[in-house]
Amino acid sequence: MTEPIQNDPATNDDDDTPPTDEFRGDVVLRAIVKALNTLNDSGSRLPVSLTTGAGTMSGDLIGFGVWQRELDEHARGGNEDPEAVTPASYFEGTDVAEGEPAPWPWHIHLADATLHTGAGKVGYGFWRGRLEQLTGWSPGKP
Repeated sequence: MTEPIQNDPATNDDDDTPPTDEFRGDVVLRAIVKALNTLNDSGSRLPVSLTTGAGTMSGDLIGFGVWQRELDEHARGGNEDPEAVTPASYFEGTDVAEGEPAPWPWHIHLADATLHTGAGKVGYGFWRGRLEQLTGWSPGKP
């Protein structure tokens, strides 16, 4: 039986611990995601189409901080109660809450996401996926 990889990004998500294995995804897309994570600006969006095992996912590529804030606003649904549990409340007191992105991202975040398959389209709104699981991408939406 093989030992699990230490600091495996599949289990450590977006923590700052450097992985011990190599990234196997598209390095250009990863650099774009890193730039958007660093900008952390809601006006910074890139329309993209991503090839996944389920079909083509299209939407606006955004940084993690923007995705987190917009998902939080959506989850609140207009509720301004500061005690409400929202996605952002799970990150309070962490580097993520301070807006400090991991050195190199392992995940990609979309707003206004839609999955296109041979059977039709499914809207997701907000979507998060692993960069290494994508088989291709292009700028623009179908």
